[in-house]
Amino acid sequence: LKNDVVVKNKNVKFPIVFSLTESQLNELLNLYKEQWWSKHRTIHDTKTIAKESDIIIGVTTKTGQLVGFLRVLTDFVDIAVIYDVIIHKNYQKRGLGTTLINQVTQHPKLQAIRYFDLFCKPEMNTFYQKFGFDIPKTGTNMLRFKYNG
Repeated sequence: LKNDVVVKNKNVKFPIVFSLTESQLNELLNLYKEQWWSKHRTIHDTKTIAKESDIIIGVTTKTGQLVGFLRVLTDFVDIAVIYDVIIHKNYQKRGLGTTLINQVTQHPKLQAIRYFDLFCKPEMNTFYQKFGFDIPKTGTNMLRFKYNG
């Protein structure tokens, strides 16, 4: 995997990171606060999520500011589930989301995986379909149990 990438149409490099500093964890919390699915997360949640995820991949500016992120939970054999694909609003439309997806699908630890799964809003389907993701025709649904404890 490359440690940095050149953004399309610009000669600007954005380093790729596979662990987060304390300040990047705070920046991740700020990214979470901007998303509909993660507004409720605290700094404690954010640190736990980063620590307990099997793989995390971030995109930073040359000064180290976290501007893109995703994480993966996997068994390293059959399925890898991609969560929390986020690009800072000021850095969207620069190829960073593409960079993150390419980084995860090409990750050396994930080459034996049969399926990559992710959840997204319908308007994001076209973006992910460019990478080979599709809506499975298995007749299954994602089910959720809400724990109130």
